[in-house]
Amino acid sequence: MCWSVIMVPNCWLGYAVQAYKELLQYIYNMSISHDQTMRDSSKVMQSNVFYHPEYRDVFATLLRNFNEVFQTRSSLRDIVEATHLYVKMMENYCRKNTHMIVRTTRKKSKKRSGGRSNRSRGAGSSGEDLSVLTEDQLVDLWETMDGRVQELCEGVEPLPSSALPFDATSNQPMEEQKIYAMGKVRYLLRTACHVEAVALFRDAREVWPDDVFGSGDMSLDDELTAIKELFLNPMSGFSVAHQMDEESRDYDEEGGCGEEVEETELQSNELEFDLKRYIQRFSNNKIVRVYSLLLADYQQNPDPINHAAVKMLHRIAVDLKMAPLLHQISVFRTFQAILHEPSSPRWKELQKFSRYVVSGFFQLASTNPLMFVELLFWKTSSEVYEISQGYGTLQREKELKLAGSVWTREQEEELAQLYEQYKEEDDIVCCIENALSNRSKHQIRAQLVRQGLVANRQSLRKRQTKKKTGEWSEEEVANLREVFQPLEDYKEAVKAAATHFPERGIRDVGRQLKEMGLITHAQKTRKQKQHLSDSIVNSD
Repeated sequence: MCWSVIMVPNCWLGYAVQAYKELLQYIYNMSISHDQTMRDSSKVMQSNVFYHPEYRDVFATLLRNFNEVFQTRSSLRDIVEATHLYVKMMENYCRKNTHMIVRTTRKKSKKRSGGRSNRSRGAGSSGEDLSVLTEDQLVDLWETMDGRVQELCEGVEPLPSSALPFDATSNQPMEEQKIYAMGKVRYLLRTACHVEAVALFRDAREVWPDDVFGSGDMSLDDELTAIKELFLNPMSGFSVAHQMDEESRDYDEEGGCGEEVEETELQSNELEFDLKRYIQRFSNNKIVRVYSLLLADYQQNPDPINHAAVKMLHRIAVDLKMAPLLHQISVFRTFQAILHEPSSPRWKELQKFSRYVVSGFFQLASTNPLMFVELLFWKTSSEVYEISQGYGTLQREKELKLAGSVWTREQEEELAQLYEQYKEEDDIVCCIENALSNRSKHQIRAQLVRQGLVANRQSLRKRQTKKKTGEWSEEEVANLREVFQPLEDYKEAVKAAATHFPERGIRDVGRQLKEMGLITHAQKTRKQKQHLSDSIVNSD
């Protein structure tokens, strides 16, 4: 089914909406049937209707593009009723099924050239060169891009929908698809496609949560560390560059021209469905305005239509906490008329919702007198956020994010002084972080490298005390013989003796005790047999 509000004539569009509404009604009736076979068939149909984006996105598109000059109120009623039925089915389905995978698509424009595309030619050679780099060279390469990756993780610019991280229809095992996704993130970082790399990393986290891609509640430092480890992992780039070269070669064999041609293609992606994010698509001032037009005819509307309109506005105002979207004078005129209706079961739901929105407006107006001016305008979601949190909040938050990556001259001098003060410590970064309360470890590491105080981040790793190895001196042997006390458990005896020799490991102490004859093989064998007999007795 193909939907286009502009190209399809209004009469045909109305017929298409009615047909789709009838289909949804049949599926819904099957889902509440007493016949188990009908319910199972309905579940399969619902999963297909929810999976494809053209079936999900059509309602928000129709509502945003509704034009009361060319389209009738009856067609608007059909759209609102079909939207209500679809969202209701989706809520019921999500309530019964914990996880639901859906497909999404996005448009991507890129330039192609004859023979091999510039991107493929550069990426291929880059992948071949970087595959033989040492770990130190890769670390140095990461330091050239970590600032850009940090900005993207902080949300300085929006991230697009990434390429497909998981294909449910593929015969390839899920673990192999995860390895390919890991390699693709590394490949995109190598070829300086930082935006696509971070977007794919976060989309893959939704498919494989609490894995190599991290978790949804991870901090910024943890996310940067996970991306860095993925970039430095030599196995994560397995076969990715080769597969992308093959895709580019297939295009060339189909006949690429010598000139650069800008093409637009659709990229598919599969993600776990988020119902709240889907409802947020309707929190749009154009859609709210369309619902207010329908609600203005509440006296002529059938009761199911009024219920569908109020239910959607309730989701926006209450569930999403975006009631200021409804704080507009034309909506309040409708609420005024509804509240003047006599008490009746027919108007009960409308009156209850009207009181909620109006009372919320006056609560905001008590602290923000400009709310009376805001009544004259339809508001966007960002303006609603500023009304609730205070004007200028978004700008201040953006400036704070940018300020986190900017160091003044005084701060650079203070960092240099702290480095000179703590450079002999085992954990330099931790000591500096305690002195600079408003800086993270990642920011401190990056700035130390940027100022040239250290060559690379490898030198900032926490120093570990190296265990002493080699032959024991006569003095050490004498001390070991003096402090050793035989115990029934020879392992505990070795641990107790090792506490007196922190520069040596437990294995080294145990080996020396065996050479000195203080621990014999018979003791170890006897202890193992004792453990075996105890386990047999316990099992009996």
